[in-house]
Amino acid sequence: MKRYLKYLEHIKKREASTIKVYRSILREFSQYEPLTRKSWSKYLEKISGNSRKTQKLKLTVVKNYLKRKIKE
Repeated sequence: MKRYLKYLEHIKKREASTIKVYRSILREFSQYEPLTRKSWSKYLEKISGNSRKTQKLKLTVVKNYLKRKIKE
């Protein structure tokens, strides 16, 4: 996760406030790793209480994190 956040900061030039939000989202998500169908379902259940906008943001952050993790 730290490498991904450094990548966003140094390569993608994301703002500190964005990095802070991403870090929070990824910390929450990390409680459901290693990722399995069951853990993914639990994560989706957890975020279902958030607003649609927040759900979308969290899913986008997690999706991009996982894509980057696969590339590495």
